[in-house]
Amino acid sequence: NFRNLAEGSIQGILIQRDQKPLFINRAFAEMLGYESPEEIYRLGTLAPLLAPEDRKRLTAYRKARMKGDPAPAHYEGRAMRKDGSQIWLETLVSVVEWEGQPAILATGVDISERKRMEDALKNSERIMKTAEQVAHFGSTEWDIVENKQFWSDEIFRILGREPQSFEPSEKAFADILHPEDRKRVLLAMSDAVREGGTFEIECRIVRPDGTHRALLATGEVFRDESGKPLRMTGTTQDITERRHLEVQLHHAQKMEAIGTLAGGVAVEVRASAVPVIEGTWPLAEAGIVPGGTERNLSHVEPHTVWPEGMDETAKLVLADAQTSGGLLIGVPEERADGLLKRLADADGSFSTEVIGRVTHEEAAGTITVLH
Repeated sequence: NFRNLAEGSIQGILIQRDQKPLFINRAFAEMLGYESPEEIYRLGTLAPLLAPEDRKRLTAYRKARMKGDPAPAHYEGRAMRKDGSQIWLETLVSVVEWEGQPAILATGVDISERKRMEDALKNSERIMKTAEQVAHFGSTEWDIVENKQFWSDEIFRILGREPQSFEPSEKAFADILHPEDRKRVLLAMSDAVREGGTFEIECRIVRPDGTHRALLATGEVFRDESGKPLRMTGTTQDITERRHLEVQLHHAQKMEAIGTLAGGVAVEVRASAVPVIEGTWPLAEAGIVPGGTERNLSHVEPHTVWPEGMDETAKLVLADAQTSGGLLIGVPEERADGLLKRLADADGSFSTEVIGRVTHEEAAGTITVLH
């Protein structure tokens, strides 16, 4: 689940609302010199962790983000350690729902060493490579006049390519982009070249082995005195782990909601009536089962009474159908047929089935599955 994944992450992760810490993983606590997250929880507020030099700026970002106003999702800032020293953090943030209310999810890495090296040796290629490896971001430069591109070693690593056998170009980058993101990203780049300024965009790429990675790409176009575009510089960061964490958080919230609903109602479900996506059974019987499906079963099993003799494959499929397969609506039995007809008349693109009934005479919080 989300907590297990977050606790195992090497990146610092926190969730906060109005500077009150709601969740902190061990990596974040240790990054700031605390022995455990509990020490930070006892502070009651994150305000002491913000360096005085950056407190006003970061507070303004937080307030704007919670109001829905524009605010950077990717920035650097200084934080205070327990011993009073400062470290530099590179942070990615987004607004999520936590316990039914908006909150801020932040993932951070310690870039203090990178900052010290940058101050000591400006424009050093060795320093940039080290920084990129620590933060999982690479740098790019595009000579627009000569139409030549330079990608740092970390860019090749993120894209799953070898520098010796891959020539950087606009077409090469376009081919790597996920088909669903390609048009949007190329349009953002062309707009930046035509209109000037900067851009920041999230997208997906497809590696040679078929795996997908989520990226955050930024760029800035530089022009001559007449306004002619000369070059574009940018950075690309691999944010795949952060996206996985957000998906896990969403799934955990969904499962918690299911558990809350199950606590106040008892139902009977006919297994034979539950709609299952075509092709699911052969995959399940072959042992091809996503990890999330197994977690679904482990969550609903304490609330479920299975029929005698039902095998584990059937349980996995039914549990996944209940939590991920569609919308489950409870209505009085005498209104069921009318509701099905209205749904079918409104939109024929989906199917509706009566799969069971709500019971009131049994203990609340149980799901009884019938063959």
